[in-house]
Amino acid sequence: MAYDIIHKNSTVSGTPPSAGDIDVGEIAINAADAALYVKDTNGDVKNVVTDALFTQVGSGAQQRTVESKLQDVVSVKDFGAVGDGTTDDRTELQAAFTAASSATVPSGTYATAARLDLKDNQSIKGDGAEVSTINITDSTAHGLYGVDVSNVTVDGLTITGVPDVRTGALFFGTDPGAAVTQERLRLGNSSFYGGGLAPSDPSDQSNGWLFEASRHSFAYNLYSQDIGAFAHEFKNRAEYSIASNLIAYNSETAFGLGSTISPDGPNYNLINGVISHNCNNALQFGFGDYNLASSVVSNTASAPSTFSRHLGVFSGTGNVLNGAISTGLVDTGSVRFTGTAANNHASFVDYSANQAFAWLQSGATGNTVFLQNTSDGTSIDISNRILDLSGSSLKSTDANVVLSLRTGEWRGSSTGRFKFDLSDTDLSAAPISSADKFVLRNDGATNFAIVTSNTETAGYVHNTPSGVISRLTSVDSGVVTGNYFQTLIGESVGTRLYTTTFRPTVDGTLNLGASSYKWKDAYAQNLRPGAGTAIWTSGVGAPENVVAAAVGSLYTRTDGGAGTTLYVKESGAGNTGWVAK
Repeated sequence: MAYDIIHKNSTVSGTPPSAGDIDVGEIAINAADAALYVKDTNGDVKNVVTDALFTQVGSGAQQRTVESKLQDVVSVKDFGAVGDGTTDDRTELQAAFTAASSATVPSGTYATAARLDLKDNQSIKGDGAEVSTINITDSTAHGLYGVDVSNVTVDGLTITGVPDVRTGALFFGTDPGAAVTQERLRLGNSSFYGGGLAPSDPSDQSNGWLFEASRHSFAYNLYSQDIGAFAHEFKNRAEYSIASNLIAYNSETAFGLGSTISPDGPNYNLINGVISHNCNNALQFGFGDYNLASSVVSNTASAPSTFSRHLGVFSGTGNVLNGAISTGLVDTGSVRFTGTAANNHASFVDYSANQAFAWLQSGATGNTVFLQNTSDGTSIDISNRILDLSGSSLKSTDANVVLSLRTGEWRGSSTGRFKFDLSDTDLSAAPISSADKFVLRNDGATNFAIVTSNTETAGYVHNTPSGVISRLTSVDSGVVTGNYFQTLIGESVGTRLYTTTFRPTVDGTLNLGASSYKWKDAYAQNLRPGAGTAIWTSGVGAPENVVAAAVGSLYTRTDGGAGTTLYVKESGAGNTGWVAK
């Protein structure tokens, strides 16, 4: 049979026909709102659209209306947003964000002339940063804006046109100096683009995104470009949060732990995986404390500024940069420690040419730098590559310590000493004095082995600023005839100890003892004064026919008497010619 359509005139929108006005299989139209109605087999009148039923596939699925199903997903287009890139969609976007706990931003470019406010317990998701874009068209507007909100997720969006002194996605605490007011924020898989000001322009203070006064939050898989201040940032009391897989391009600073309310900076955060491409600074730790940054790659070769480029800038306490590669730096130090920086650590590889490894500003204390490798492997004095204005002694608790692995240099020690301990036993019976600057503790014998080629010297050299040099070296037979051990004062004068001979290095230059510093006893079989041919010796009995010596030699008889104690060799070439005196 044919289905009948019945026109029911009504002046009341949304008013269905009564059950008696329509039969099963007929369709009724409300003339006031063009709504369609049918009667089901149970005799109930249903709206064709709002009362249509939906059942999900799967055991246990419950039937519900299509309208209810469609309301599972709220799109900004449900509220009239166009997404054509020119129409100002701010009112429609904000209506969607206000109405829904979960809203989607379908593919398109949505212009907004004012910030978009977020609320607690909300999810805003685009179809992907490649296709879902919110473009800020007003020079005074932030993009996404949350104040004292928690449990908020933003994912899969691109924010463009971020203007000066504004932020693409700002999560703001009303009183960050007093308390944490935001928790469990999640920002991921999104991109942020500045409004066009050059990052080298100090007036441009735009930010890609920023978490403030927040904890237990995540920022991940984010890209920022052409940002005048911080491409990515934790700020003012942001704590116990993670930022990972971040890329910054052509911006002032790739990642910042910023603070405007010192000492309440970001604390106890983890930053893992930062690529800084053509940014003036890769990391700024600000006044934050106990933050860890790792896996950082930085190339500043074509950064907007030609000065003040850094891999890391430290102002807080106990921060760690571990595992970084840096290239393209100029002028002012791979890592810079400001006057408030204390007990921070930086471990990195620097392939920048003609670059200071560390810049320690006045007041910096207790910081350590581990330079794992460098393009300059020819340096023999790392001090020339450190700009140290800290005023801290290199042998005090405030010492800023620098270790260069490739060049084999270690600068500074908080104890004022270097100690190497190889002992498995208690050596407290031989305590270390504060005067002991280089200490080796070992079980059993202590050996210092210096191994060289056959044509080299090895030993100890002491230089003074006045040019006085002392040396204690051993020389192999490849340098001069015979092996010997020598001490030198200056470059040549000193002593040499051969297997059978101890002598000065230069004839007639050294004294044995002095008028006020005499040896107590001297034991020798023979003394050879002057030219060394005549001797002075002693023994039992007369020397005649017994002691061979040159003319001019003396002999003291230990068992002699008057006239038979002292003998002089007056003639002959052998053991004769001795005359008693």
